[in-house]
Amino acid sequence: MAVNGVGSTTTPQNKGTTAAQDASALGQNMDTFLTLLTTQLKNQDPLAPQDSTQWVTQLVQFSSVEQQIHQRESLEQILNLQLAWQSSNAVGYIGKTVEAAGDKTYLTNGSASIRYSLAEDAGQATVTIKDVNGKTVKEMNVATTKGPHEVSWNGKDKDGVALDDGFYSVSIKATKGQDVPVKATTTFSRVVDSVENANGQVLLHVGNSKLPIGDITLIKETLPASTASN
Repeated sequence: MAVNGVGSTTTPQNKGTTAAQDASALGQNMDTFLTLLTTQLKNQDPLAPQDSTQWVTQLVQFSSVEQQIHQRESLEQILNLQLAWQSSNAVGYIGKTVEAAGDKTYLTNGSASIRYSLAEDAGQATVTIKDVNGKTVKEMNVATTKGPHEVSWNGKDKDGVALDDGFYSVSIKATKGQDVPVKATTTFSRVVDSVENANGQVLLHVGNSKLPIGDITLIKETLPASTASN
């Protein structure tokens, strides 16, 4: 006699539900099970009673599921405490400049910083900047030595026209010898405006974007904006 699938070895937990919701569903299933069991006992033939093995199996399964739900409740409490701790610490990031792997830069007041790193020395390295529509607005030849670098952009396109503030995508191509590619990566750097706890994840608000705290690779004090180069 299976009640709402609990008669099988599958637990009544559904993906995306909380332990409290599962406990409520289990309670409803248990009430239904006991009601059916009581009715069956009342109406069975005393001279030919039903085999009680299935009832015992059902009760054992209910007990097993209940234990799993209690374990899940404990785990959820631990995760919530950990998330609260992360959120509390993340408040200290507000006003700080954070860096993470990414292909974006944010132009504000005619100034943007682009960070990149080369795995080895290159013969030539070029940074390409594109707008939100994927149109190339600027290309710049940059330093070719191994290691991390930072270059400033004054927010003007290839024709010298000042562009609007906002996010722009950046990419870098580096080569050596006969156009042999050199591994190059770009990073995203921005000041943290606020912190959000959403769907079990701590997010840092940086401009119009939200950056998962786990993606942060560097945190530093925010320095006054300097004059951008061409």
